[in-house]
Amino acid sequence: MSLDLEEQEQLENIKAWWAKYGLLLSAVLIGLILGVIGIQVYQHYRTQISERAATQYDQAVNAVQSNDLPKLQASTTALQNDYPRSVYAAWASLQLAKVQLEKSEPQAKVAAQSSLQWIVDHSKDANIVAIARIRLAGILLDQNKIDDGLKVLETSLPDAYQALASDRRGDLYVAKGDLSRAREAYELALAKLDSKSTLKTTLELKRDSIPVNDFPAAAASNSPTNSTLPKPVK
Repeated sequence: MSLDLEEQEQLENIKAWWAKYGLLLSAVLIGLILGVIGIQVYQHYRTQISERAATQYDQAVNAVQSNDLPKLQASTTALQNDYPRSVYAAWASLQLAKVQLEKSEPQAKVAAQSSLQWIVDHSKDANIVAIARIRLAGILLDQNKIDDGLKVLETSLPDAYQALASDRRGDLYVAKGDLSRAREAYELALAKLDSKSTLKTTLELKRDSIPVNDFPAAAASNSPTNSTLPKPVK
């Protein structure tokens, strides 16, 4: 009989606990279940988005291989509009800019500038953004927009691109006539560059073509030494 009373007491305690915490526990359990389901649905959605973006990117690659610029532009625009956060949109934009830069028409250069600027503005991939910034600075150098080119490079870039960025910065300072800063930029590029890089000789030539002495920026632009500098490598 005492066992029955003890069981009855335990049962009453459980009922009391459930009456007090049961609703909260149910809400927590339902929340956890919905959370798991939500994660699974989101992952499935992301997978579908990634697959669709990859398919669209394949079309862009095929367009590059077949030298079909209109098709490449259409595929890239679709990726930019439909999947702007995907790495495929940035890759396609980079491919498009490269093809556009190979064209001789002035409007193609402007289009390439727009493609690269889209990457800078939208991509979250630091490596692709670094490439875009360096190439964009080169276009601005061609347009003699020196300060704009320098501004494009005024940001933190991954270590792998520090040498290329400093090289491009040196080219911009040469065009500006600031030979002292140009030499400093080339020195920094050499310091950051892999010792086995094929760019080492070119960078050394650029650096050594600039006197060690400081030059006033205004005078340097008319200096005979300036004319002996190697043409900036795009």
